Amino acid sequence: RNMKRHEYLRMFSLLFFSVQLSVLEPAFANPSDESIKVGVILPLTGSAASWGDPMRKAAEMAAEDLTPQIRSQISLIFEDDQLNASLGINAFKKLTSMDQIAAGIVFGGQSVAAIAPVSEQLKIPIFAITANHNLVSNKTYSFRHWIDSNEQVRVLVPELVSRKRHRIAIAVVTHEAMLDYVAKF
Repeated sequence: RNMKRHEYLRMFSLLFFSVQLSVLEPAFANPSDESIKVGVILPLTGSAASWGDPMRKAAEMAAEDLTPQIRSQISLIFEDDQLNASLGINAFKKLTSMDQIAAGIVFGGQSVAAIAPVSEQLKIPIFAITANHNLVSNKTYSFRHWIDSNEQVRVLVPELVSRKRHRIAIAVVTHEAMLDYVAKF
């Protein structure tokens, strides 16, 4: 069961990072000597590392699948936030000031909530992996790449009813996305 979860997460992550990197592809039309740096903020250690590690591997695999010309012009820079907003904002500040990234990919609502306003201020686009659409609403430089919790519940509830599942248990961690799902039910 745990292996299936990791395979699912790896496949999703690979698809996600492939889409994000392909969105940046037009920036590679005119080759230059300087690579375009993309910061990737994930929980690589701590209690959520089981999410971050497959995503890191997927991002690396997606980069390997790019054409040689594009691959030579992109540089992924990974930072660990342990799914913690304070560490996430510190990672983003480091990526923008020291590493001079052109764009970022951020996992988790806590980090997205902290980073999105700074992203807007610095005019550095971020691709947010979060179910909470409110975190990037009315933003110019923050984009969400995840199914909205309202949409998931809209599809899930009729399916549960059709299967005559009138009672369900919801087990969650204290994470904003999971708490959002609980609130929707």
